Amino acid sequence: PAWVLALSNINIANAVALSQVTPILAAIFAIIFLKDKMSLDRWIAVFIGIIGAMVILRRASEGVNEYSFVVLFTCVLWASSNVMTKFLAGHKAQQPLVIVVYSNIMIFLLTIPSVIFEFTMPDLQGIFVSLQMSLLAGLGYICIAYSCRFANISVLAPFDCFRLLFATIAAYLFFGQVIDGTTLLGAAIIFTSTTYLAMKHARQA
Repeated sequence: PAWVLALSNINIANAVALSQVTPILAAIFAIIFLKDKMSLDRWIAVFIGIIGAMVILRRASEGVNEYSFVVLFTCVLWASSNVMTKFLAGHKAQQPLVIVVYSNIMIFLLTIPSVIFEFTMPDLQGIFVSLQMSLLAGLGYICIAYSCRFANISVLAPFDCFRLLFATIAAYLFFGQVIDGTTLLGAAIIFTSTTYLAMKHARQA
């Protein structure tokens, strides 16, 4: 709900840019609670991704408002969720699909109170979009659970920066939010740093 509230009041690219603190928090939480080891190249890749996000979020007067703190709150929740997913998938060897099912059941139960007091019946288009959103979110979480089963969060964290690239493109395609040169520069920084890290670890593997 917090993320939906933020997206309702902030430009998509700006909201996702702010959320790029998530991989930093996830990496720190993993070091504290899961005893992950964070190598220098991974830290560099994460921070370069943050720099790229801040390049996109260049005009504070347009990109930051009171709802930005809601985005930052969701970053803490997401980072905590990633660590818990890694704990269940990696350390406890739970099947990723089981983790996703249990998580969605808990989300459903926790959102019942808000639905009871604020429920409005959506039209057919709203139902169709909601089904699509649920499918994509479910598939995304399954992919996250599988990746957490086979790799440390410190390895996966820099790849979270790709969300900004995809969100910026989607915002342009579906909502007409123009991608200017500065946005493209920030996306290029993110893409370059993450691709470098992926290629390096692929060679090591």
